[in-house]
Amino acid sequence: MAKKLGTGVGSKLSGATPSPTDDLTALAVPKLPEAPKAKPERLGLVSKKPATRKPRSYRLRPADLERLSKIVAAVNGGSSGRRITETDVLRGLIVIGENLKQKQLIDAIKSSML
Repeated sequence: MAKKLGTGVGSKLSGATPSPTDDLTALAVPKLPEAPKAKPERLGLVSKKPATRKPRSYRLRPADLERLSKIVAAVNGGSSGRRITETDVLRGLIVIGENLKQKQLIDAIKSSML
């Protein structure tokens, strides 16, 4: 219930004038305009596009690893520029494999198993 002006603590003293804080309901608090509700911020950390490079792992036999190492050494031996990695060699072999006839590729696969 709201108190009337002049009946608060300040008016209980004899001869005291009423204080504006005696009646808190008399004070008008200005209302601030409400901010429009914003959509939640999107951080964009994860894209919905599929990754262009996906890591793959393959199991190679010891003979295959030795062949790959020899190819890498041969390629790096004649090159004075950037060092060629095993991944670079495998990418090159994939491109070569695209240009081979199916029979040539199957024969190469069979000979690798011996």
